[in-house]
Amino acid sequence: MNKYFYLLALLSCQSISAQTDFHFADSTAQWNVIARYNNGVIPVYYVASIYHVTGDTVIGGAKYQNIDGNYFRRDSFQRIYVRSRDTFPGDTGEYFIYDFGKNKGDTISGMGTAWCGAILCVVDSVDSVLIGHYRKRMYVTWIPHNFSKNQDVWIDGIGSVLDNFLAVPNTCASWEITYFELLCYFEQGQLLFHNNGSYSNFDCNHGVGLDDNIYKSIKATISPNPTTNHLTISLTAPANQSSTFQSLTFNLLDLTGKTIQQQNLTQQINHVDLINTSRGIYFYNIVSPNGKRQSGKLVIE
Repeated sequence: MNKYFYLLALLSCQSISAQTDFHFADSTAQWNVIARYNNGVIPVYYVASIYHVTGDTVIGGAKYQNIDGNYFRRDSFQRIYVRSRDTFPGDTGEYFIYDFGKNKGDTISGMGTAWCGAILCVVDSVDSVLIGHYRKRMYVTWIPHNFSKNQDVWIDGIGSVLDNFLAVPNTCASWEITYFELLCYFEQGQLLFHNNGSYSNFDCNHGVGLDDNIYKSIKATISPNPTTNHLTISLTAPANQSSTFQSLTFNLLDLTGKTIQQQNLTQQINHVDLINTSRGIYFYNIVSPNGKRQSGKLVIE
């Protein structure tokens, strides 16, 4: 009898242990996400952003995995929640982003954000895919169909393939962004996934393919980053190309893809005032007249 209770207790502890792993992704995970923008003013251009797992943290008594200031957790039902740091107006806590416990034919409800409102999706099919190891892959359709993309693909431990894994669907509120896609995914520094669709010829680190234009030789240094209320952009180029500075534009975008600040860069040293910009995580890009750009992520504290 004592042996029976011992085994029962052991199995219960193992079950609880298995259910309490809150991590969304591998501790060495890296996502390279590509975004295609077209605001009707400047030519179509691309922004590539890189995200890393930066450790674990506790917020309000709950354990989260920190992915560059976005806090993810997994519950015992394989649902994934995210809490963003001062990124979206009206967000006061975490919201429901994925449900890897569902199967074909299931409806996933309760998803939503402060800027999209309540949304749901239907699981069209489920299979497994070998990316480092076998992972569950889900094909879903959004309801209602009012996004730039009605369908998505989710991979457990990675997230969305056809949208921004940080916030899906991320295209419901932006008037100028066309779409996000996962460009590349790494673990332990090894490339495990490279988008073989529209971006198969794009470089994982930069997301812009091969470019022999003169603007490629212009380098921008952004400092400080993180910052509080100002930014200095230093430009360097070969001596015979210094006049091209006057053709460059700095754009600051929030995570929905909306341009919230724009400034022409006319000097080798340029100053950008951010005093009226809210704290959070942003994208920036420096764009040439033909749409070629340098881009990155900016944190305002």
